[in-house]
Amino acid sequence: MRGYVLGDWPGRWRCVTAHQGPVGHRSAAGAGRTPLKSMVLLRILLQTVPALDYALALSGVRFCDYLTAAVLGLPLPIALYCLFFEYLAHALGVARH
Repeated sequence: MRGYVLGDWPGRWRCVTAHQGPVGHRSAAGAGRTPLKSMVLLRILLQTVPALDYALALSGVRFCDYLTAAVLGLPLPIALYCLFFEYLAHALGVARH
């Protein structure tokens, strides 16, 4: 799998990804049809990757869609992190009761 960033016109960028195989082509086509769904999925899977913010900023998505994807995609991973670290603190015996 290879990724490229190409310029549409001055000041605006679009991300073009070249995939190999039928699964890659289907996922790339689905991302173009449902950008909000794709951004929510990216937020859930890659919430701690700062490069995702830069990639979404360069892709030219609307701020409203970006904010909606962040509101829908970030609470689940953050809740899972909280539960994991609470469990870890209890397992190590450093949790306050």
